[in-house]
Amino acid sequence: MRDFFIPFVTLRDTTPGYAVSLVKAGAGIVGYPGGNVRAPLTMHNDEQMSQLKKLVENAKLL
Repeated sequence: MRDFFIPFVTLRDTTPGYAVSLVKAGAGIVGYPGGNVRAPLTMHNDEQMSQLKKLVENAKLL
């Protein structure tokens, strides 16, 4: 919980709609690309993607 879920929720809550884009990005990181979200949702930025990759790597989901 402390190492993955809470940081993921914190990242998700930075912008409305990121719940969808971060799940899609996370799926892509582990090999299941889901594409981009549709408007009015927005995709993550490079810094958020880097944070998500670290979370996935630390959780040993790769």
